[in-house]
Amino acid sequence: MCFRDFMLGFTFHLWTLTVCLSEGVQTSSEGRLQVVGSRQPIVATLGDDVILPCHVEPPLSVENMTVTWWRADLPPDPGDPESEYKYVHRYHNNQDVEDMKLSAYVGRTTLFTDGLKHGNVSLKITNLKLSDQGIYTCFIIELKTQQRGATIKLDVEPNSVKTTTETPLDDRDLQLADPNNETNVRAGRSHPGALIVVVVCVLLVLGGGVGGYLLKHKKQQELLEYDDAPNKPLPV
Repeated sequence: MCFRDFMLGFTFHLWTLTVCLSEGVQTSSEGRLQVVGSRQPIVATLGDDVILPCHVEPPLSVENMTVTWWRADLPPDPGDPESEYKYVHRYHNNQDVEDMKLSAYVGRTTLFTDGLKHGNVSLKITNLKLSDQGIYTCFIIELKTQQRGATIKLDVEPNSVKTTTETPLDDRDLQLADPNNETNVRAGRSHPGALIVVVVCVLLVLGGGVGGYLLKHKKQQELLEYDDAPNKPLPV
């Protein structure tokens, strides 16, 4: 009986120690959890789609947690008293929540639901606007850690494509004057030079013809004068 009591007591203390150690390890692990975002600004072009990278480290499933993205840099809207409480995107009870969402982001934000089980809480924004530029915060309130949120800066660059009111060129014109065709470019640039050469040649021919005619006429005149005065020396 004494031996059995001893074994029961030893087993109980061993089980208690195991539970305490496991809880300590779990608490320590949760204490190291943190939400990590990009330290560098995310740069995207107007009209494009962009992903604001953010995740839980070490990886932890957040499928049953609340993930909230908001912008603290937006000033309150005087026409909307609740604007300062609205968010960019919110995930709660295993689904996206549209209530209390900023109207500018309705239908333009999504999370990667397949990645939530691995702690991926990155936000995708489609059809970027210049007003989307700013500072975004991702927050997971259920995490038992001090680092439950991360801040990411988004810069939106204007589209570099220039618009014009001129009549567009016909496709056939574009094919005939292909700017990538070096032969066409060189030929087009050489037209003024070729014209000058032709003009100079014509002038030289005309000048030579006129000079020859005048020289021949002068010789004939000198021969006539010699015939009238035979005592004069023969013209050279």
